Amino acid sequence: MFCLLFGTIILAFRMSWPMEAVALLTCLAGTAFLIWLAMRLGSWNRRDSLIFCQDDAGRLFAVDAWRYLPHRGGGLLGYWGMQSDLRKVLRNLTEPGGVLERYMAQEKSLVGLETQILAVERIRAIGKNHSLICRVRYPNQKVGRQTFLLVGGYEDEERLLYELERIQLLYVGMEETRNPNRMGIWTSLLILLAGILVCVLSHPALAYLPELCYFPSLGLSMLALTVLLYFVIRNRRGE
Repeated sequence: MFCLLFGTIILAFRMSWPMEAVALLTCLAGTAFLIWLAMRLGSWNRRDSLIFCQDDAGRLFAVDAWRYLPHRGGGLLGYWGMQSDLRKVLRNLTEPGGVLERYMAQEKSLVGLETQILAVERIRAIGKNHSLICRVRYPNQKVGRQTFLLVGGYEDEERLLYELERIQLLYVGMEETRNPNRMGIWTSLLILLAGILVCVLSHPALAYLPELCYFPSLGLSMLALTVLLYFVIRNRRGE
């Protein structure tokens, strides 16, 4: 990001482009790219670390390998260190004769050790990925509801989807057609647009509204943006 910004500013200086506009557009484009890259890395990490396994009794479990990673610091070095640790943990868990195979060969299997998927309420396709809303039993034996993101690219993915569809609940006559997130998305979007409009009109450069309105409307806009992102992410995950 720094190299992109620095290189673009040098290019704009040599080409006599308007510096303020170029810097603003570069920051916006670079920020959007970094957010996209972070989301992609998060999806790939989730696919590599989330293990679905089934024992001989037909019980399906979701094992999160991140739970077994040692804590490392942040930054790029910390990220690469965690990737190296993740590969080691995955080998120990999934290799022939590994930890998962030994535990699953026992009568109790992974019950009480890992999250057990009791039933699938809904499977929603999101591009090449799938959002799974499941009823689960946690290691502490409490039953709850959890969303899993099945990122495309799993080994033997078709068989995994078949097993998930096999335990999917059927709501006869109770099919959910209303999306509870839409109201939140539209409401927070309208509040965000109204807050932005008041900010623009109350800015000293225009002064159509009293300047006293600027900072409260700016705070309201930030709050509305946070709520909007919350509902968008919920809708994206299929919750």
